[in-house]
Amino acid sequence: MDDVARSAGVERRTVFRHFATKEALFDAFWVYINQSMNAAALPTTLEELLRSPLDAFPQFDKNEGIIRASLHTPTGHAMRMRTVKARRIAFRTCLEDANLDVNSKSARKVEALFHLLYSASAWETLKDYGGLTGKDAGQAASWAMQALLKAAETDEN
Repeated sequence: MDDVARSAGVERRTVFRHFATKEALFDAFWVYINQSMNAAALPTTLEELLRSPLDAFPQFDKNEGIIRASLHTPTGHAMRMRTVKARRIAFRTCLEDANLDVNSKSARKVEALFHLLYSASAWETLKDYGGLTGKDAGQAASWAMQALLKAAETDEN
């Protein structure tokens, strides 16, 4: 908090007036990061969810240091984990638009894989191991999500 106050040119107590805890500060920072990158962390429709890697992954390239820090530091991990409940609800709501029984085993697998595919971890793996740019990684993740939906629809019918 001292470093934040010093960087902002304000007193430490001013920081605490806006953010009661370090966690509250990091949570607000996470919201700011996602908004500045146009990343739909909590998509509201299936179409938005399928499009999200296309929009977000190129932005991850432009903000690589922050994204990698969110993946590989205890603070980043804790910050991301505090969003899991809301993210699960958002993804489940989006999948209600698909031709799936959201309570089926198939739909639960699709939902879990969507969390994987639309994640900073997927971006990092596709970039580091696959040699893809953020744009190409976003296209691959979005394509995989669409393919999973088609496979799951066939599986349920």
